[in-house]
Amino acid sequence: MKRYKVISICQREVAQDRRQAAAGRRNRDVLIAKAREAFDAGDFFDLRFDDFARLAGVGTGTLYRHFPTRQALAEAVYHGEVAALSDRARRLQATLPAAEALATFLRGMVDHIDAHKGLARTLATLMTG
Repeated sequence: MKRYKVISICQREVAQDRRQAAAGRRNRDVLIAKAREAFDAGDFFDLRFDDFARLAGVGTGTLYRHFPTRQALAEAVYHGEVAALSDRARRLQATLPAAEALATFLRGMVDHIDAHKGLARTLATLMTG
């Protein structure tokens, strides 16, 4: 009987840990999404760093736990963009002949750069600062 209760308690703790981890990932994803929106609008440097927490609907402690600096938040946005482009390149490579995949990727890359000028400007500012 006691053994059953111990297993049950452990199982509840594991389930709670998983829920907390999932909530942490959701909070991080929302913070990155709001930062990406600020990049695209050209507002990334106009906002106080703590404003990203308010925009994402999380506390400032959550913001600082995931991203201790503005630069860390910018890096996370950039990492997401690079990952998305890499995934797109792999999908094109797997579904199209090489020359067509490359041409399609490059056209998409130009469109991506044009649509995300704010990200490029922000990263350039962070790198020179």
